[in-house]
Amino acid sequence: DGAKHLEATFGHGLPFVYARTSGDARITVEGDAKVWSEKGEVLALTVHGHDFGLFAPTGGGWKKDGAAFVSDLAGKGFFSVAVLPDHTPETLELFRRHAYAFVTGTRVSWNYDPKAAKVTSHFEATTALAEPGADRVDEPILSLYPHQWKATHAPLAKASYASPRGPMRLLAAKSFDVERPF
Repeated sequence: DGAKHLEATFGHGLPFVYARTSGDARITVEGDAKVWSEKGEVLALTVHGHDFGLFAPTGGGWKKDGAAFVSDLAGKGFFSVAVLPDHTPETLELFRRHAYAFVTGTRVSWNYDPKAAKVTSHFEATTALAEPGADRVDEPILSLYPHQWKATHAPLAKASYASPRGPMRLLAAKSFDVERPF
């Protein structure tokens, strides 16, 4: 509205929404939200059977305000929200470590090897670490569709999401290759 702005980045295969704003963060939920973890700048909750992680900068905790969760973001102007595949402490910790690697771009390139009759698709994400820290990784979490994870040698996490195309597997990496016979 002139004085305030919100810039959000999201996309296929990204379990996070990355946000930069000139104001506070306000996440409004419909229905009952069950908070299952609250540690400083990290809040984990379940809404209608779906698990979410809210990640503010250091010093920017979350407070309940009616049907919303609000953070002043410690005046730093960024946060991320993730759809979590489950509500285990291990999954929340994995997502917390990667929550500050904001995806700024993606690219795919192809290579055809006629002798091997193989096409290799190389997927790559560029990131910017919104807030460095000893326990934060400048590497996104990507969610691969079945046609991708079945044709890659990348080290996939155990957790997955249900999708109409089948389970989407997680990969903590900036890039991965998919190999197909051709």
